[in-house]
Amino acid sequence: MVDAKSDSPPSTRPRPAPSRERFRELSDKERRHSLEAALADLDDGREVWVFGYGSLMWNPCFDFDYREFALLEDHRRSFCIWTVIARGTPERPGLGLGLRAGGGLCGGMIYRLVPERLGEGLAALWDREMVTGIYRPAWVTAQGRKASRRCLTFVVNETHEQFAGEMPPLRAAEIIATAAGRYGHCADYLAETVRALEAANCPDRELAALLEKVEAFME
Repeated sequence: MVDAKSDSPPSTRPRPAPSRERFRELSDKERRHSLEAALADLDDGREVWVFGYGSLMWNPCFDFDYREFALLEDHRRSFCIWTVIARGTPERPGLGLGLRAGGGLCGGMIYRLVPERLGEGLAALWDREMVTGIYRPAWVTAQGRKASRRCLTFVVNETHEQFAGEMPPLRAAEIIATAAGRYGHCADYLAETVRALEAANCPDRELAALLEKVEAFME
């Protein structure tokens, strides 16, 4: 799958699907320390916003009192994460979306967490996103309709073994079309994301084109 003569940087080349049963999950202690580190410079009483670019756009796991569409500069969304539980299996791994820093413009949904349930909301978010070490919590500035917001989001850790690299569109479409896991089909995950972006009047042309390729594989 990897062209030995490729001049692409290592982080952009596709990596083979995992052969092990599952990736190592973070312990409760590791997850708690990760959350504490992310909130270390947060002043008491400051609002907490979250930027969602994948399933959080259409299936948030926390209580919020405001949301709107926003743009994040110098980041891009891509199917670059192997999944062997959520949307795939060890026998047939799927692909999940990740946020990669450097170049591009990524549209997503920003949420203001309910202050009275902030602890519960962040715990639920960490339980969902920080299962393994494939993501790194990061503070970013997303531009909403009226103001920019400092938001928490999850950027891909490209040194992690779960990182799949940059998949050729046809290869990614084939994987997505045939993979399913605990939370459903990979193809549905892609379709829901495309619909959420279209509903926000900011369609992602690359994802829409990928969905067309996926549907062609499924015919």
